[in-house]
This record gives sequence, C-alpha cells and structure tokens, in this order.
Amino acid sequence: MIKQLLFLILSAAMGSGLNAQSTVIVSEYVDACSGNDPKALELWNPSAVDIDMSVTNILVEVQTNSNTSWTTTTELTSGILAAGEVLVISDANVGINSSTCATKITKNLDHNGDDAYRITLGATVTDIFGDPSGVDPGSGWSG
Repeated sequence: MIKQLLFLILSAAMGSGLNAQSTVIVSEYVDACSGNDPKALELWNPSAVDIDMSVTNILVEVQTNSNTSWTTTTELTSGILAAGEVLVISDANVGINSSTCATKITKNLDHNGDDAYRITLGATVTDIFGDPSGVDPGSGWSG
C-alpha cells in the first residue's frame, strides 16, 4: 500500500514537471518460497534525470532478523541508471532481459522475507522497504 501511494505521488510529480531531482526506490523484492534462490531487489529511477553513480553513489543497506542497525550490502559507484530504468541486484540464477531498460548486478542476497532495506542516493535516503523499527513481522510483510 505504501509503495502504491509513493508510486502515485511520484508519477503525479513527474507528470506535472515538479520532479527535477533524481531518486531511487525499491520497485520489486523477490524472495524464494523455500530455499535460497531466487532472491532479488529491483531499484527504479522514476525521475526524469539520469543518475551517474560515479558522481552520486547508490547505497543499499539491510536490517536482518529484527536488528535495528543497517548493514551495507551493495554500494554502486559506477555506471548510469537512466531515467525510468531499473537496476536488478540478484544472484546469478535470476535471469532478466537486459536489452530492455534493465541492468543486472550479480550479488548474492541473503534476505529472508522479513528484512528491511534502505536506499540512499548520495547522502539522501530515498526509500525504505520494510519496517526499520526492529519489529519482526513474523513470516513476512503484509499490506
């Protein structure tokens, strides 16, 4: 529900020309029904501005198992995340069609369905997926 509301707000801002700054949000979170594969995190640049990660890094952090401290999982320091495009961080077993507006970064993720992610662009937190308060939602997030 929160993601849908954020999407609507961002879409309205982009459509009205008000969104002149770049941003990155979690647009998809994939966790295996059982076992370790597949796991993926998709990041989307919904803005009208390309992000040069050599100038403005993207930092992906996680809180696992009700822990209240953030741990860096991925720091993206090179490449371009074009306006409207997505970047997929996933293990090698996740296939994407990279010829269409998606870039894949191969990295083993170890989330288990109830972990929180924080996305930082430069020094600005642009999205938090999950509940960073340390509350364990049990078997997964709802809503």
